[in-house]
Amino acid sequence: MLKTLIKEESNINRKKQALEDYFDSPTEENTQRVFNTYAYLVKTTAGRLKVFLGETASLDELTDTGITGLIEAIHKYDRGQKVSFEGYASARIKRAMLLAVGKKGSVQERLTSTKKKIDGAREELRISTGHYPDDIDVARKIGLSLTALVEAEEAFKLSQAVSFDSYIEENIRLSKAPESVRPQRFEKNELSLRLKSSMALLTKEEQKVILMFYYEDLTQREIAGVLDISEDEVASIHVSAMSKMQAEMLEYMDIFINAV
Repeated sequence: MLKTLIKEESNINRKKQALEDYFDSPTEENTQRVFNTYAYLVKTTAGRLKVFLGETASLDELTDTGITGLIEAIHKYDRGQKVSFEGYASARIKRAMLLAVGKKGSVQERLTSTKKKIDGAREELRISTGHYPDDIDVARKIGLSLTALVEAEEAFKLSQAVSFDSYIEENIRLSKAPESVRPQRFEKNELSLRLKSSMALLTKEEQKVILMFYYEDLTQREIAGVLDISEDEVASIHVSAMSKMQAEMLEYMDIFINAV
């Protein structure tokens, strides 16, 4: 037991030192050291997603795109953030994986199917017991571990956020493009009305983040500087805003049809 604790503490210190050395001197050698130290996150995340995606995505495909997410995390993480690097990197890795494979209809179908099973089991238990069930009871009913259930729901939510984020970004790009290069299906006036309507659902702070992120092309760090908040708070506000805007923009995105 003591040896295990000593080993765990040693690993924590090793990770912390690798990050500190990188922040103090972001050389190629120190960057590679951080990458090697946290590469296990790519393998772990790929393995967990593979459980839900089955044959719709290969482990190699998930791993390759996850590496990109880890590299981005290393370069974009700010040690002033409240979230740990491990948590930040895990989110970046998972986002990169879902962004890459989420374009496949089969992937979204698999995630949606799992989410429906979870929601169905939760509702059945609520009706039969008369109260909102614990996640562990829901997981047991559909034959998943508690960790797998949490991962499945997080992956589903993230796949929606990633797809919606990409959709809005693409259509705003088109709205700025000359009419001659826009696809015929693009209806600027209708989209503008829907965007305006969905923006009205947001708080003033959420509106600022969306406008700065999509229209002014500012990074999360730049937005954090303007609003005098942390990058973690900017990310949280961005996700909240996207969630509210989805309902108004739903019919424009085939990927969300029958999603819930």
